[in-house]
Amino acid sequence: MSTVSIIIPTMNRTPLLERCLSSISRETDTDFDIEIIVIDDGSHADVVENNRLVCNRHHAVFIQAVTNHGMAVARNQGIAAAHGDWIVFLDDDVAVDPGWCRQLYDTLQKLPADAIGFEGRINTSGNGVWDREVSNTIGGAYLTSHLGIRKTTIDKCGGFDPAFEFKGPFCEDHELAARALQWGTIPFISSLSVTHAPRRIHFLHHILTAPKRCRGLLLAEHYFFHKHPDRYHCFRSHRTFWGTLRSVMFRNIVNELRRRTPGTLLRHPLQTMTLLLASLIEQATAWILLPHFLRGDLSPEFTFRSFIDVSRTAAYWHISNDAIEKLRVGHRALSALLFPLIRRPVYNAVPTLMRLKPYTSYRQCELYLRIDDMFLHDAEAVRRFCSLMKKHDCPFLAGVTGDDLCNGVYQQSIDLIKSSGGTIAIHGFSHTGKFGPFPSELLQMQYPTIQEKIDAIKQTGLLEKEHPLILVPPFNAIGPGQIVYLSRFFRIICGGPETMRFTDRILGPVAINGGGWYFPSLYPFYGSARSMLWSGAIKHLHRISGSVCMTMHLSSEASDSFRSFSRLLASLPINPQLWNRLF
Repeated sequence: MSTVSIIIPTMNRTPLLERCLSSISRETDTDFDIEIIVIDDGSHADVVENNRLVCNRHHAVFIQAVTNHGMAVARNQGIAAAHGDWIVFLDDDVAVDPGWCRQLYDTLQKLPADAIGFEGRINTSGNGVWDREVSNTIGGAYLTSHLGIRKTTIDKCGGFDPAFEFKGPFCEDHELAARALQWGTIPFISSLSVTHAPRRIHFLHHILTAPKRCRGLLLAEHYFFHKHPDRYHCFRSHRTFWGTLRSVMFRNIVNELRRRTPGTLLRHPLQTMTLLLASLIEQATAWILLPHFLRGDLSPEFTFRSFIDVSRTAAYWHISNDAIEKLRVGHRALSALLFPLIRRPVYNAVPTLMRLKPYTSYRQCELYLRIDDMFLHDAEAVRRFCSLMKKHDCPFLAGVTGDDLCNGVYQQSIDLIKSSGGTIAIHGFSHTGKFGPFPSELLQMQYPTIQEKIDAIKQTGLLEKEHPLILVPPFNAIGPGQIVYLSRFFRIICGGPETMRFTDRILGPVAINGGGWYFPSLYPFYGSARSMLWSGAIKHLHRISGSVCMTMHLSSEASDSFRSFSRLLASLPINPQLWNRLF
């Protein structure tokens, strides 16, 4: 039978803690191996002693934090002390419903093989304006008021992010879920339920703390978005933080009213007036904070930057460690806003490479050629392309799907690519898929599934040892967490303009801590041969220093029988490098 550790943070709420622990004690008997860990997150001295007595009475482990550091840090302390196979998070203001322990163990035995956790039902009680704010009756909320995760999964993805300590008690549960869900599923178990106590609001205090509350919420949302730009839309009704900010700035009062029924608002006029006034103050606070977030978006926290091996990257670029910040590509706000209409590139590598030139002893440009969408079913296009590359004696990277690599029918095409100077890169597995608003394949894949597919490709023996294992993400859609995870298996992870929104606009190659390299391709060196000839990309190669990945697509070049591509190769002022040279 699985062992379970229940972790409950508390602060200055002894009656609620007593209610919570009493409900668990009524359910626990000798059939269940459960430990209860309570973390006192900085209660007043007299409250601490009362909490300790309550825990002793209910046979719960009591951990005292000297100062308040927030729910994320408190739960991490509980995780560190836990011995169970499963970690179950409860809040001190919930009480487990009758039969909870029995249902918990039934749930653990019946979970599907790919489940790394579960979320339980959270029922509400009371009839005030705020009483029913915390609930989960249909799933997908991932609230740590009632959530279970395997200890092994927490060990893999890490616990709660302690950075939320400085932002407020918001988003830390969703941020953990964003990481955990990449290892498996978290099904909703409706029959496993707890009941949340009615929320009590002190009217004057709620109004006075409205600015602080709104600031903490928005700071946490901003951090959450920049840490998981690829997954933010899974937890919010908006695609980006800016959608959330606009909603607070323009619709905060309306949003708060819509969450309550007219009858509830009419029955509690004083609470309703408090709600309206606090909501108005929060909305005004969002407007006051707008300049801060605008400045912050121009220089956001470098969440992807924290994954970069600074020493290896600086050594590659021949720059000092503090000059790594210069690898950040500028953002054209107007181009981004009008991109759906004018389709002009948003990110340009040339200004960044020019700005970096005074800081590096890297005095020449190294060119790497990459060809995406080498779909082997188009045998004639592949044959003509390889013939052209062999004629020019030009090394290149060929993005081939994993399905094509595993299909024995295409062995002749694979041999042809290699014999013409091509290095095989895995261009996804089927090059299909969509994850929310992003065309993608890898973004929606969980890590175990990705590893299974990589192992299947390795077993074919088609990727010889002399060819480094390289990944070209389909549609250039790959998240920062995936880059870090996959860099342990791939020597190089490529990218493109689409990855800029996920990687703090970092230009590569950059080394990833404990893994390989991230190497994106950007305008004017990304697109078609025709566009590069028209934009003058070739001339820039004389002016810049550093490594450049020039990327084109097979189908686009085949559309004019490779005439533009042939002209591009003939006009290159430097010879493309072997991809092995990167190592």
